[in-house]
Amino acid sequence: MEMKEEALDRQLHEILDPLGVELHGPDGPNEGLLEARLREARQSGPFIEVVCLYAEEDERYWKQLFEHFTVLRDDHLSWHPCKVSKQWKMPVEELMHQLERAHLVLTLISVDLLVALIRLDPCIEETLARIARFEVRAFASFIVVLSACAWEDYQFAQLSEVLPKNARPLTLWRRREAAYVEVVQAVRAAIESVSS
Repeated sequence: MEMKEEALDRQLHEILDPLGVELHGPDGPNEGLLEARLREARQSGPFIEVVCLYAEEDERYWKQLFEHFTVLRDDHLSWHPCKVSKQWKMPVEELMHQLERAHLVLTLISVDLLVALIRLDPCIEETLARIARFEVRAFASFIVVLSACAWEDYQFAQLSEVLPKNARPLTLWRRREAAYVEVVQAVRAAIESVSS
């Protein structure tokens, strides 16, 4: 139970710290205050759940991309990295839940991710397609092509906005920073379109 409370406390800090909201009243923790502040934070502007799906082998690319999203971190965004692996079975229900409650989904495409998704559960591909067709909560779905692979055969990839431009794999860019900036600009534009 204590670990669950620590996780909740961490999540509240992630949401409220950028807003300058205190988690404690003058006499210590105050659950009523916490609930009120969380409601206030969500009402004070956009509160957008962003899920990034990537293969365990591509974690370094996620970390580099996330550094470029620094400019977006103050916009009431809640980031949920979803790392999948070819080696172990993760709870598919947990992944599906995260994907279905996301407002914006970034899928970092590589052969490692495609193999991992096939091994996990074929339902994930259908869920990603439903997200791309806007049949669930999401308002944007992006494919970020990391490396050359046959991603075009997947329905969710055909329905999503593909980045970088011309679907040139990120690993082939001589100046990778320019590709990361292009991804950030597209995501920022999608967020601004629903925030204004």
